[in-house]
Amino acid sequence: MNWKNSNWGSYTRGNTFNYYLSPNVSSSYTHAWGDHFFKAMAGFQMELQENSNGYTYKDGLLTSDIFSFVNANGQVLAGEDRTHWATMGMYAKLNWNYKEIYFLEFSGRYDGSSRFAPGNRWGLFPSFSAGYDISRTDYFKALNLPVSQLKVRVSYGRLGNQNGAGLYDYLGIQSLTSDSPNAWLLPGVQATPQKGTLATTPKMISSYITWEKVDNANLGIDLMLLDNRLSITADIYQRTTRDMIGPAEAIPNLGGISTDDRAKVNNATLRNRGWELSVNWQDQLKCGFSYGIGFNVFNYKAVVTKYNNPEGLIYNNHTGLATNKGYYEGMDVGEIWGYEANDLFLSNREVDAYLRQVDLSFFKSGDKWQRGDLKYIDSDGDGKVDPGKGTLADHGDLKIIGNATPKYSFGINLNVGYKGFEISTLLQGVAKRDFPMAASTYLFGGKEWFKEHLDYFSPENPNGYLPRLTTDAQTTNANTGYNTTRYMLNAAYMRMKNLTVSYTFKPQLLKNIGLSNLKVYFTCDNLFTISKLPNQFDPETLNQVNAWAGGSNAAAPGLTSAQNQNGNGKVYPMNRNFVFGLDFTF
Repeated sequence: MNWKNSNWGSYTRGNTFNYYLSPNVSSSYTHAWGDHFFKAMAGFQMELQENSNGYTYKDGLLTSDIFSFVNANGQVLAGEDRTHWATMGMYAKLNWNYKEIYFLEFSGRYDGSSRFAPGNRWGLFPSFSAGYDISRTDYFKALNLPVSQLKVRVSYGRLGNQNGAGLYDYLGIQSLTSDSPNAWLLPGVQATPQKGTLATTPKMISSYITWEKVDNANLGIDLMLLDNRLSITADIYQRTTRDMIGPAEAIPNLGGISTDDRAKVNNATLRNRGWELSVNWQDQLKCGFSYGIGFNVFNYKAVVTKYNNPEGLIYNNHTGLATNKGYYEGMDVGEIWGYEANDLFLSNREVDAYLRQVDLSFFKSGDKWQRGDLKYIDSDGDGKVDPGKGTLADHGDLKIIGNATPKYSFGINLNVGYKGFEISTLLQGVAKRDFPMAASTYLFGGKEWFKEHLDYFSPENPNGYLPRLTTDAQTTNANTGYNTTRYMLNAAYMRMKNLTVSYTFKPQLLKNIGLSNLKVYFTCDNLFTISKLPNQFDPETLNQVNAWAGGSNAAAPGLTSAQNQNGNGKVYPMNRNFVFGLDFTF
């Protein structure tokens, strides 16, 4: 695709090319041998993505009547970017069952990725599963129980993950910066030095990284009883990601390589344990009234069991220390480190008395503290409030004050029907989740204002929820820039995702109008939400990144809630849709 534009006396012309190819070829074979059933399948899959874009820019356009580079006499800029990635894999699967009682499945994949260096690109990932439906056995049928299915399932398998690797981590790439202010050429034929092109130090080459191995173990049960009116499914699982890509050993500073640019190796392990339960009841009475109710709930906990972090650095985001992702062995993923601060100072006398006992100079100088400021608690009792060295051994007054991982996610289905009328709804939500507001728009972190911002501390409103208004940057940061217990939000919620009401006309009523079927329906999405979050937060989009508003994953890693320009009212909320419709057949 070619494009061009003209803005503010300049002319730009460029091109964009995106190419994606994904062939998938498979074949299967089935065979029944008495009560034994076999199925075999094999296939080939490939993905290829190529992207390129380039542009040429020139300013100083002499007239707006002719858009051409020859019609401009200003600075010329040009740029180009090209990327590509590819995967290729072969897979096979073999299924067997006997009388629908015993089930076995064996499968395997052999995958390759362009993200890794030759010699480390390919990995073999096998898996198997087995099932036993006790309800179909003769001895169980003899018990004459109201059970139509009682299947026990077990599975174990390994998959590969390449997403932890960059596109070209195994290559040494130097960025070239033309006319760099840090690159000068000595004068030759010219009297003055000239700016040159600067070749930056490349990242350390990660030539040995390969696939991360994701091992999944699962134990489950499927139960149906009471004439299939009640169904229950339960699962427990453990997912262990081995050989996760993490940072290599630290290197001396004299090497000129920054910490973020050191090599990557497969040296980390993440363990994820969880469970899921689903229960459904569906019935119809003799009068024709039908109804159903179902719910599902699941929960999990992810723990880092191996990571190269000899310093024991904790997750330092909005704690007053340099931001880092801070994985460490034993870490509960999603944990939020912060300070205990539950109240605001209500009077300057209270401020003076507290500062004589507790040193708060880490946040700002003593002469800047006033009533309406956040009152930090000296949790470790050393007479001062600070984050220490930000390590597990010395984290000062920092402590774990919450966890951003959604806990006990649930869904509820309800439906009723009678003589053509049907009503169904889906509710979903999260029973427990924490969200810190540090540096978010809600805490005066941006230019967007809501009515909730009126609830700030002042002599007229001493019980205000938000701290006092100020134009001092240091005070603003002290009151709103750190994770604290006072501004830790309860992000649990329940939302009606869908409501549908319909009526289906009886066929005999449609004969005279030439229709065989007619259904009138109304449906609504996101009708209401029950949540304690301020209105500008949408509980389903808390962690979404809005790059147009200045957000970035780098500034707000997904380890905890999104913080900097993200999850703060700048992501477009979920729409509430109302639809009326007719569904008819001639």
